[in-house]
Amino acid sequence: MKSLPNAMADARASRAELTKTLHDLREKLTISELADDLLSALDPELTFLNRVKAGLKRRPLIAAGLVASAGWLVNSLMRSGRQSGSNRPLKSRRRKIKPGNTYNPKGD
Repeated sequence: MKSLPNAMADARASRAELTKTLHDLREKLTISELADDLLSALDPELTFLNRVKAGLKRRPLIAAGLVASAGWLVNSLMRSGRQSGSNRPLKSRRRKIKPGNTYNPKGD
């Protein structure tokens, strides 16, 4: 069984390690880091996208706007497949069956 001072030292070490990991994650999840990872995945040698990457790093607000616009566009395209011309989702066309009745698809 560990003594109290040893347990406290272990807890402090674990807390310091967790704090460092969270700090590293916070740095990794910035707009510029995400853009860097995306551009590296698209073109590992960064031949064409090198100027784009530099521009995004210089202008993070523009990069955030582009990401938000792309997300809105993808969301709109995804929703348009589920809707028929209106801005509300389609209602279910299934008929409710009352207790004791059988299902009749024609509604007779």
